[in-house]
Amino acid sequence: RMLVHQNQAGSVIGRGGSRISKIRQDTSSEVKVYADVFPDSTDRCIQLSGQPDHVANAILMVLEDCAQTQPRGRVKHYDPEMNYDPGNTDSCGSYSEPVGFTELAQGGTTAGFVRGGTC
Repeated sequence: RMLVHQNQAGSVIGRGGSRISKIRQDTSSEVKVYADVFPDSTDRCIQLSGQPDHVANAILMVLEDCAQTQPRGRVKHYDPEMNYDPGNTDSCGSYSEPVGFTELAQGGTTAGFVRGGTC
């Protein structure tokens, strides 16, 4: 899972879904952009799954799209320690249990979030 600014998520989707379709086709990966932002933030979740090398290529394509689209307006990154909302997990891509970045970095059992470059 990756967190990107809400308008960068639009670049990953593309007009009529054209860009996300290309990422899926070119990398043979599953790519889902969640509709809602995380609570009290401007971040949206992009979930990628598939073979590790395919997902790595999909991540590169997403990061390239993000690098070409600067965030517009307010930028407020999601803080799971402060703003976790169990009622919002399905629509924004959050985990059903609160998992902090620190816990994930220390080898937690749940896959973590990635925020890279300008995303």
